Parts: sequence; structure tokens; C-alpha cells
Amino acid sequence: MSEPLPEYNNPKELYAFFGLAFYKAQVLEQGLLNLTVALHLADCPNVDLASINHMFGKWGSETLGRILNVARDLIEFPVELENRLQTALKYRNHLAHSFFVDHDLDLLSDAGRCQMIDELTKIYEFLDSVDKELDPIWMAAWEKIGMTEESYINALEEMKRNACVEE
Repeated sequence: MSEPLPEYNNPKELYAFFGLAFYKAQVLEQGLLNLTVALHLADCPNVDLASINHMFGKWGSETLGRILNVARDLIEFPVELENRLQTALKYRNHLAHSFFVDHDLDLLSDAGRCQMIDELTKIYEFLDSVDKELDPIWMAAWEKIGMTEESYINALEEMKRNACVEE
């Protein structure tokens, strides 16, 4: 997905950029969930689909902050990535709990909405960069339990095919 570029000419654009930023927060959250599940399964002698599904079920409803804390208990992140993950958590919580409250008056003007879109664009770009930094870490954790990048890509392609069939 290419970086979104605002046009600032549609009142709905603000909400679209909010959606993109929050989407990226969820993508990052799933990356941390992937890491947490793989690290928990690393000590299991026989990893199968049932145990994988169980772990995703166990941790899948937790908050980003909780998943991050569980991951920290299992792995030490490089200091820079740790700082960026902490900032990502703050951004995610800001989006979920206070973004529109903090910008209540900005909603009343075109200039204010443009500033909001600019902030959302920066948040999106930051979360995207942290997610890309995390990807090789969770992929390596899965590789240790036998899920190679090739098998991941094959599973993803199968999901895409199945999604097309269901339409």
C-alpha cells in the first residue's frame, strides 16, 4: 500500500485518514501478537494448528499495551525499537481515546481539519515504519518453530484465493 496523500478537499477525508491511522495501529498490534504467540510456542514440543489457534485466542483479545508487556517478558527489544514501540502505544491510545476530544475545536474549521489530517498522516507513517521494523523479528520467531517465510506466503495466498471464492 502506498503512502496516502491528502487532498484536503473533501470533509470525509479526515475520517478516512483517521481510519488509515487506526488501521495501521491494528496492523502493528497484530505484528506484536504474531511475535507473542510464536515466542510462547517456541518451547512447545509439538506445535500444531490447534495450539496456534489456542494461543491466538488467548492473546487476541488483549490490548496493545498488554501484548507489548507480554512480548517484553519474552524478548528484549533493541533500545531504539523499544522506544518506538512505546511511542506507537501512545499514538494508538491517543487515536482510540482522545484524538477527536483533543481536536474538538479544530473540527470547526478547514484549517483545523487540515492540521488534523497532517497529524494523522504522521501517525500513520510512524506506525507503518515501526511495523516494518517489527516484521522481521516476528517472522524470525515463527521460523524457529517451523513457519518459514515461504510457508507464510503460501498460507497468505491460499487465504486470498479463499476470500475470492467466498465473494
